[in-house]
Amino acid sequence: MLITLFIATLLAVTGGISLAAEGSLPGQTLYPVKLGVNEQVKSALTFGSENEAHWSIEQAMRRLGETVNLSANSELSAEETLLISQRLKDYLAKVDSLSDKLSAEGRVEAALRINAKASASLSTYNEMLASLSVQAEADGNLALKTNLDSIKEVVVNGLSALVGQEAELKAKLEASSDDSKMEATAGVKVAANNKISEVKKYLELKSNDISAEVAADVSMHLDLADQAKLEGDSKLEAKAYAEALVLYRSAFRHAQEAKAIIHAGLSIKAALGDPQDKARFEGISERFRDMLKLRFDAEGNTNANVNVQMDDDKNDVEEDEDDNEEDDRGDLELKLEGNVNGNLEL
Repeated sequence: MLITLFIATLLAVTGGISLAAEGSLPGQTLYPVKLGVNEQVKSALTFGSENEAHWSIEQAMRRLGETVNLSANSELSAEETLLISQRLKDYLAKVDSLSDKLSAEGRVEAALRINAKASASLSTYNEMLASLSVQAEADGNLALKTNLDSIKEVVVNGLSALVGQEAELKAKLEASSDDSKMEATAGVKVAANNKISEVKKYLELKSNDISAEVAADVSMHLDLADQAKLEGDSKLEAKAYAEALVLYRSAFRHAQEAKAIIHAGLSIKAALGDPQDKARFEGISERFRDMLKLRFDAEGNTNANVNVQMDDDKNDVEEDEDDNEEDDRGDLELKLEGNVNGNLEL
């Protein structure tokens, strides 16, 4: 009760400032408010191991989104690189700890959802950072390239740890009862359906803000998501739970990458802004899309061994609200998942 009262008072006093701070970046005046007030309030209002883990992933994505915006304008300093890198390590360590806790409590499917969400998001940013690093080298800005590569190393190490953790979780789930497998598969099916529906709505919302090429890429991934979902339904009906699980994960992954492609273009476009940067924006965006395609091709366009974000119903609803630029940011819980001016939210 006292905590809720304190938060309500804090928001009443800092409401306008907190809202303005959401678009701030490291080094700017309001950034300490973004970290010390906004995100602390969100943390205080987040309960339960799974929700806490989801929020830690969101915080990591917020820091990476800030990295994209800073580097697009060649404003990522060595000092900011160190701070962002350390914060990323702290967030990912908390995610790892909470996943282990859930697994120990017998909630393996919840731990897998967290693992998949982190893997999908980090994979997308890994390619984004790589494309920005190549652009920095092309621009002759070796200091920026060094800073980007330093943050990318943290992301790569995080991905490596997640791969090992995923293998352990899958082995534990495989050893569980058929009822547990059926429940886990049904949960992934719901998450895949929600994600596909969400991204289709998001594409419609942003259709006037993206190029025809980006829209075509997005539509291709959504078509593949629909196909994998239908195949998963057939396997589920046949009680082939393991195969259905892989297919639903693949459906989610394709939908997640469709959304990532939209966000990538919007984020860099917002960061550059100046019409003179159009060619540079198009170059970074195209390179990022090419890197996504390379990873997709390297996986053989199969429905096996894929990492996707599998949010539960609550997180999907929150993400829908976050993607709607008309959402109300004045409510007590402060939907702080970010915007294209300050964060690339996946």
